[in-house]
Amino acid sequence: MKYIDKSSVPVPAVLTTKGVAEKNKNISEYRANIGVYTSHTVSANSNGVASSFDIKNAIYGDTTVKDSLINLQKKCCCFCESRITHISSGDVEHFRPKQGYSQDSNDLFHKPGYFWLSYDWSNLLFACERCNRRYKKNFFPLKNTRNRCNPNINFDVSAEEPLFIDPSQVDPTVHLSFKKTSITHKTAEGATTISELGLNRPDLLEMRLDSFSAIDSLKEIYERDKGSVNEADSADKLKQALNQKINITAQYSMMFRDNFATYIYKFRI
Repeated sequence: MKYIDKSSVPVPAVLTTKGVAEKNKNISEYRANIGVYTSHTVSANSNGVASSFDIKNAIYGDTTVKDSLINLQKKCCCFCESRITHISSGDVEHFRPKQGYSQDSNDLFHKPGYFWLSYDWSNLLFACERCNRRYKKNFFPLKNTRNRCNPNINFDVSAEEPLFIDPSQVDPTVHLSFKKTSITHKTAEGATTISELGLNRPDLLEMRLDSFSAIDSLKEIYERDKGSVNEADSADKLKQALNQKINITAQYSMMFRDNFATYIYKFRI
């Protein structure tokens, strides 16, 4: 996971025009029919579940929005940091779920969700389908559920302290680190993010290992060649490889920064 600086790009116009109009329409509809849109059920498909808002994928998933996120995130998933566009179209993900939410896998499904943020640039990320649909889904845990925003009162989420890391709001290195190919936590936010998003799932560990092993082998060769006529050549190969792996466009860059920090510092990369 890497920090995503959204301030570096303009907000797509479709969000500030059509998106704002739809947001205001849904807020008016909610205020006029609060009971219709409110429920606490076993699942999103339970009998008696509240009505859903007509949230338009054509707006938040507009090509200008999705392409902006893809370019900003260098084609990598905001959560697992895998580059995905060569095998999948990926999803425009809502950090705060739009239709409803659960605190954890044992919680009820609560409606409404954060519908007023459906077209908000700050709430949108680009994610792989596995992270978004298989793991995160509608989970949105908070440190203290009493601080959950109540849209019946206001739409202010500033008091919330999510237990999921939003990589567009905070540097993930505050919460996460790597030990070889396994991601570990420094905080409760890190622990929940790893667990609920499956960031150490077997297939992801396998993908990281493929990248890690190549650099680790170059490191071993460099250490072996120290003091020999081959040292400079081995150092240059390791330096060039590390430079590619920690580049802003690279996947799993945090893994390489954590595991090879000594060499990154030594080679002044």
